[in-house]
Amino acid sequence: MEAGELTPYGLHGMQPVLFVADVSATVAYYRDVLGFHADFVAGDPPVHARVVADPTYASPTVHIRFEPAASGARIAPSGYLWLHVGRGLDALCERYRGRGVRIVDEPADKPWGLRQFTIEDCNGTLLCFCAEAARDLSDVTVRRSVPQDTESFRRCLDAVARERRWLAFLEAPPLEEVAAFLRQNAPIQFVAVRGDEVVGWCDVTPNRFEGYRHSGVLGMGLLAGFRGGGLGRRLLRETIDAAGAGGISRIELAVLASNASAVALYERFGFVHEGRRRAARILDGRREDILCMARVRPADESRP
Repeated sequence: MEAGELTPYGLHGMQPVLFVADVSATVAYYRDVLGFHADFVAGDPPVHARVVADPTYASPTVHIRFEPAASGARIAPSGYLWLHVGRGLDALCERYRGRGVRIVDEPADKPWGLRQFTIEDCNGTLLCFCAEAARDLSDVTVRRSVPQDTESFRRCLDAVARERRWLAFLEAPPLEEVAAFLRQNAPIQFVAVRGDEVVGWCDVTPNRFEGYRHSGVLGMGLLAGFRGGGLGRRLLRETIDAAGAGGISRIELAVLASNASAVALYERFGFVHEGRRRAARILDGRREDILCMARVRPADESRP
C-alpha cells in the first residue's frame, strides 16, 4: 500500500479492547475510582462494554472497551495504555492516590519532553497518563508587535496553520498579503518572541463598520513547543487590556469545540458561549463543531 491510501476510507479512531475476568467489576472500577463514564454494557452477563473519559465529546476523548476472558484463561497484561492529559496532570495523580489507586510511577519529566505518571488498574493493566512538560520560557518576551515582526509572524502563523487542527486556514497567506492585512486593518497585536523570532501571537482586529466599531475579532496561536507554559495567558491578558484601552468593549472569537485548552482559557478570561455551529468543518474525515464566544467588558473589570 502507498502512503495515504487509507485516507479516502475515513479511519478516525482506534479503541483498545481489554480481556478481563469480570466486565461488570471492571466497568465499576473505571467509573467509581478512575472517574470514567460507563458508556454502555452489552449482554447479561456482560459480553462487551465501553467506558469513555468525556461523555460530552467536547474534545477528542478516550475510549476503552472490555470483554470477558475465555474461561480459565490466564490474563497477563502486555504493554500499557497511553492517555494524554490536557491539564492538571499532577492533580489527577493525587486524586487517584487519594482513592487508593496503586501509583506505579510517580509524576516525572521525561527526556522526550513529556511529564507522566503510571497507575495499575484493578486487573493489573498499566495506564500511563502524560502531558507536555513545563518549559523554561524565561527568555520569551511578550510585547506589542512592530512592522519588522511581519516575516517572522508569518512563519509562526504558517507553522500553526499546517498542523491542520487549530486555525480556519491550512497555511499562511503569502508574505505580501499578511503585510497588507496588518497595514489595512491595524489589529491590536501582541507577539511572544524569543530573540527576534515570533513564537506566538494574539490580536484583535477592530470592526470598521459604523455601529460595530466598539467590537473586534480575536485570533491567537502558539508554536507547539511553547504551549502549556502560560504564554497564551500572557498574550491574551495584554491584548485584552490594550483593546479595552483602545475603546473596544466587545471581543468576539470562533474556536473549534475540540480545542478544549483554548476554550478553557477563554472562559477564564470572561468569554461566554453565544452559539455553536454544528459540523461547521469537515477536514481529513473529521466533523468539527465551532463555538462562537464573546467577551463584553464589564464596568468594573478585574484581571484574571
